[in-house]
Amino acid sequence: MIKLFPSFLFLFLATPLVSEVSFARLIKENSFAKDRFFGGIEINLQLSQGVPYKIWMERDPLRLIIDFNVLNFNGINLEKINQSKNIKSIEIKELDTEWSRLSFHLADYCAIENTQMSISPQDNSASLSIFLKSISEGMFSLTDKPNKNFSSNKISAIENNDFVVVLDPGHGGRDPGAEAGGYRESSLMLELAEAVKESLIRNTDFKAVLTRTEDKFLSLEDRITIASQSDANLFISLHADAVIEGEASGTTVYLLSDKATDKMSAQLASRHDRSEILKGVDLSGLDSQVASVLLDMARQETKPRSEAVASFILKVFKEKITELSSQPLRYAAFSVLKSPDIPSILIEAGFMSTSSDLQNLTTKKWRKEFADSLTEAISRWYVRDKENKVLLRE
Repeated sequence: MIKLFPSFLFLFLATPLVSEVSFARLIKENSFAKDRFFGGIEINLQLSQGVPYKIWMERDPLRLIIDFNVLNFNGINLEKINQSKNIKSIEIKELDTEWSRLSFHLADYCAIENTQMSISPQDNSASLSIFLKSISEGMFSLTDKPNKNFSSNKISAIENNDFVVVLDPGHGGRDPGAEAGGYRESSLMLELAEAVKESLIRNTDFKAVLTRTEDKFLSLEDRITIASQSDANLFISLHADAVIEGEASGTTVYLLSDKATDKMSAQLASRHDRSEILKGVDLSGLDSQVASVLLDMARQETKPRSEAVASFILKVFKEKITELSSQPLRYAAFSVLKSPDIPSILIEAGFMSTSSDLQNLTTKKWRKEFADSLTEAISRWYVRDKENKVLLRE
């Protein structure tokens, strides 16, 4: 990740903020919709960059719907790309500041046969290919069960077998964490982490790694070491909160406090094998003060990426399924977040001391909804983070 000190410094100074990144654009050239020789329709959309999308069929009116995350259609006459006799019209609709909808109104019944988004590693541009096959009205009725959830389609825009998400179920073994209603935080978080891993496998090609797969104790150092040895690209620690007095509810996302970084850098440099602290950088033989400075500089590069992850998570959670706490983004000196070059966050999924939150945490359906929402947030962030890296190269 860091090869030479000057280039590392450039990354630190030049990292763009999320808000500076423009929306992806639909490119008219090489975009088309045409009839297939053996029946059905082929649609190809060229995009300036890869974005998450959702796709499904609807009966009334009969149409193919594609929802895109941050895609700009300004100045595009979509009727000019329509070469199909089976597409009556193409409609654009802005759903909100984050999602836009493209609807293909069809003359006859079709089903989605295949969809794939390919992303160029050179400039991050993308090509979305969709194949529809002709079917009877009866067959359409059998399959006419639109599911608009993120989990209804495997989103090709985020396929990457090299991207590793490490999920850390908090506590374990002799450390049960919070307890309420006969439930242990350690057990509930293991179930939640397993649900998130299953969602990542089902919806993406990301690799998901759990720091523990059973009820056993792990030190905070062990958890960080597992993330490092797994070549983690993102670290998420899962917890549930509890209050002794009063009542609180909802999900909270925590980031590492700036006040904690100086002390943590010194401790990290003194306790760990320095050849393994930063990817691509051997700190062996360096003075402890110099090593601490390098670690803090690495954190300065990683910090905006962690903040971007947290922003996407809170946004998707608010859109989807879960109540947020009264102060949903907080900063704290959690040692488990101190990896200098891995974007890291801690999520308090809910309050076990509140009956409604405890019911959510113990319900399989809610855990699945939480997991799918977290997967969508990670996927949105992954696409944006990849775009930021392309901008840095330019």
